[in-house]
Amino acid sequence: MKRKESLLNRTRPLRSPAGALLAAGLLLILFAGCTEEDNPVGFTEGPRGENPVVPETLTVAAPSADRESRPPRTTGTSLSLLVGFVDEEVRSNALLRFASLPDTTGIRYAWLQLYARRGQGEAIRISVRRVRGDADAWSAGDAAWETRPALFEEPLDSPRPVRTGAIEPDGLDTIPRIGIPISLVRFWKENPDSNAGLEISVSSDSPGEGIARISSHNDIVYDAGGAALRSPALFLADSTNTDVSVVEATEDAYIFEDLRPPPTGSDSLAAVSGGPPSRYHLRFDLDPLPRDASILRATLTLPLSAGQVSEDDPVRLSFYETGEEWSEEVPIDSLITGTAAVYAQTYSDSASTAFEAELGALVQLWAAGRENHGLTVRLSDETAAPIGIELFTREAARTPSLRVLYLTPIDDRWEEAR
Repeated sequence: MKRKESLLNRTRPLRSPAGALLAAGLLLILFAGCTEEDNPVGFTEGPRGENPVVPETLTVAAPSADRESRPPRTTGTSLSLLVGFVDEEVRSNALLRFASLPDTTGIRYAWLQLYARRGQGEAIRISVRRVRGDADAWSAGDAAWETRPALFEEPLDSPRPVRTGAIEPDGLDTIPRIGIPISLVRFWKENPDSNAGLEISVSSDSPGEGIARISSHNDIVYDAGGAALRSPALFLADSTNTDVSVVEATEDAYIFEDLRPPPTGSDSLAAVSGGPPSRYHLRFDLDPLPRDASILRATLTLPLSAGQVSEDDPVRLSFYETGEEWSEEVPIDSLITGTAAVYAQTYSDSASTAFEAELGALVQLWAAGRENHGLTVRLSDETAAPIGIELFTREAARTPSLRVLYLTPIDDRWEEAR
């Protein structure tokens, strides 16, 4: 009887954990040995696993080349006339001309009306003087300090105050009218070939060294009620001020005296400004990046020199693909302004110590084989922030950097092994 029980016990299912594992192992061996050829009816192929792809990172700690450039600027198409001091080494004056004058019969008063947008620095006082020469003394298309026309010594009227940083960011300030001798207006009317126009500059008794942005004739100016204003405008009135003609400037421009030493490729700081314009060029060595890499992200970091951005004057930078080859040793040609497309814009306020921009789309083009001439960094609006900022270059302790996150394609051998 006991022997029978013993036989029955040996034929019962395994109930211990070790026995269960042994059974599972036997089934696994049996399943692995059964192929589609062994069981053509009941065999079902399971899902194949994908190659595990992990993003890789390339960090380029500094550019392989960088430098500042100061391209010449045609200011006759600008929305603003910059007047004042950018700093001790740079100042700006404006030129304007009124060529389409009406009949001056009966005119007894004439004055110049100007409007200012937000500038920078301290409030200034401006004066207006008559330009010597004839109508060929200057033109808006090629106005420059080097060819600045001669002036009559005495200003036409008392200096007028101009607010700069105190104006609201999108506001408009009316500059007190500046008297223009009616005899000068009549002379221009009778001798149009001798109309050399006017120059606006900071007066000798100006209390501050700021820079004003006076609306040019290319700007669109509205009063508080939404009515369009003309700026700069010459008002002509009769003795009773009942018959008033308003003449808009036919051309205007601004010019710079720039005493700064020329930039070189060994400077530790590079300016990015709008008055006068300065731009920063940099190029990173991306040879370690696989040619067929898929770019997920490319973050450019530009360290900012301390104290360059104020809370009231935020800065927005634009990044362009540089269109031509250049080097640190040779001044960059003015034609190198990059492509028309802005690959990124970045904004900074007083809390920032660096600018960051996402340039993945551009780095993807370079990874695909496009010639890498680097980037051109400039103000998004080179007339909106006359002073600009300074960035550290690769010669400084804090350098620009580029961090690229990318994927490499699956190796063909992986696919064959499947």
